Amino acid sequence: MRHLARPMWPIYLAAGLAALAAQLHAYVLPEHFQEWWGYGAAFLAMVIFQDIFAVLLLSSPRRPVYLLGIAGTLAMVSLWFVSRFVGLPLGPSAGELEPVGLLDAVTQTVEIVLIVALALLAQPRFVTHSQRAAHA
Repeated sequence: MRHLARPMWPIYLAAGLAALAAQLHAYVLPEHFQEWWGYGAAFLAMVIFQDIFAVLLLSSPRRPVYLLGIAGTLAMVSLWFVSRFVGLPLGPSAGELEPVGLLDAVTQTVEIVLIVALALLAQPRFVTHSQRAAHA
């Protein structure tokens, strides 16, 4: 049976979502550094991860990359939920609940859609014939 190559647009979409999330995090980076260096460093790490991930997704679209993106993005979404509904354990705002703002709600929506897209890409039925041959 001949397998057709997977279209690239879902990978481009996922890479675009990761890059968009990075830019949204970069936008609020200065205010987080002003609040506390630890918050700023966490946001800087998110920006770097998401930008590198977007490039990695385009250069090496494979299941392990999708799973890495799911894990990293899920960690960021989880951190957001903790900061809004439990309170962060560290920093000058430890234990305080952050308000839900429009920009962070948009960012979370982008990241949740990214997780769903990556989960779909990671499904075995989406693996291309060339990827199957490389792993055989």
